[in-house]
Amino acid sequence: MNYAFLKRTIVLQTIVFLALLTQSCGKTDEELNAEKVKKPSEIETLTLTFNNPLQATLTAKIVKGDYPITKYGFVYGLKPDVSDITGTVLSTAKDFAGGEFSSEISFNAGNIIADGTTLYVKAFYTDKTGTTYGKEISSVSQSFQAGVVSPMFGKTGDIIKITGKFYTPKPGDILVTMGNIEAKIISLSDTQIEVELPTGIAAYHGDKIPVSVSNRGKRVTATADFIIKANVKDFTPKTGPLTTEITFIGDNINENSFIAQYGVRIGDQNAMSFGKNPFRWMVPMDVSTAVAPVWIGFSDMSVQKVGDFVITPPVITEIQTQLIGGRNWSVLIGKDIPIISSRDYKFPYAKLGDTEIPLSVGWEVTKFLVPIDMEPGEWDFTLYAGPFSIKAPKKVVVLPHKITSISPSTIHEYEGVNLYGTFVSYTSYIICLDGVQAGSTDPSSKDGVVFFRPSSSIPPGVYTLSFKAGDKQYYSPTKLTIAK
Repeated sequence: MNYAFLKRTIVLQTIVFLALLTQSCGKTDEELNAEKVKKPSEIETLTLTFNNPLQATLTAKIVKGDYPITKYGFVYGLKPDVSDITGTVLSTAKDFAGGEFSSEISFNAGNIIADGTTLYVKAFYTDKTGTTYGKEISSVSQSFQAGVVSPMFGKTGDIIKITGKFYTPKPGDILVTMGNIEAKIISLSDTQIEVELPTGIAAYHGDKIPVSVSNRGKRVTATADFIIKANVKDFTPKTGPLTTEITFIGDNINENSFIAQYGVRIGDQNAMSFGKNPFRWMVPMDVSTAVAPVWIGFSDMSVQKVGDFVITPPVITEIQTQLIGGRNWSVLIGKDIPIISSRDYKFPYAKLGDTEIPLSVGWEVTKFLVPIDMEPGEWDFTLYAGPFSIKAPKKVVVLPHKITSISPSTIHEYEGVNLYGTFVSYTSYIICLDGVQAGSTDPSSKDGVVFFRPSSSIPPGVYTLSFKAGDKQYYSPTKLTIAK
């Protein structure tokens, strides 16, 4: 054995050990412990706050440890014990010096959560040792509220208020629909929305429609019982004769349902309705003014003036001027003479002088009748229709009944006699002999002559012949002889 070599080796190892021992003795105990164990970061999930039903703010705090943080953030989900596998991660991939941090969750059409849903959140960070989570916290989602609509009825163009809780919305956040039609937003606040009732709603007066508010994509029905009212804006035509049919123009006017819920008044008279699709109303014949205001009333007792209708007067262009009382109906020619559809109306009517006479007005012809007891003479013919009194361009001459002659003046039993004079054609007159009824004239007789055959019971003799028209008796200037 080489003891010298062994001795030198031992001495060299001793020197190295002493050198190392001398270097170690230069560090403090704290430095030696830190060399052995590094301190980890600490994380705390602080808050989960719903700002509104579609947005939540998350906050957390990290006390920085010795290892660099490479990623941090939050993980959230709808079930407890949420993780990056079962939940959604919100993270920032960068170093973090420590302190508080926050993030926002925005729910949209793709990830809307139902009202009253519990959301679970944890904060986390990642360093070279792995991922560390803070304590899990939770909160229940809020709901939009749109509970009061005022008023609960209206027509197009009306301003409707909707109150509720809208969480400080911006104009682009809110969509209001009425009957599935978007309404124009007039004003907007945290607790109230004002909108203009839109046109185009597929409903009629008295129907109920839904009112809904979509707030940042989340829809709430404020009411399903808003009552739509008709908005009558105008009518057509604006002028015309009596009995003109007018049609109303506007929004949500009933065309396919009962029109009885509307009442229309033109001037001082109630108007009559006709049909549907669209419904029409006739200008009454009894209106007393040429310019007649048009009012429409609704089943809720509200009324609305729509405008004025200007009535054009009737015109008489031609009339028969020589007539006999009791004559068959005579024709009157003119235009815009209202048709007599019912005698419930006062108008139209006619007068000869101050005597009211029968009048018949149809779709194609207007006729009048001179009473059989009308005094002979020249008379003004006046037509009364609504606010108008229209005189014919010429006077009517009423001729008296009379017998001018008879032929023959002598007859035998079963023979007849012609009476010449002024008579109404196709009219049967009662003939008297010496004041006693003796028969009647042939109803087929024409103007100017009538035929009479005395009853076989009349004995031979000379008689005064007469006939009655109205309450007057007319006598022949020539006596009638009935021979044996």
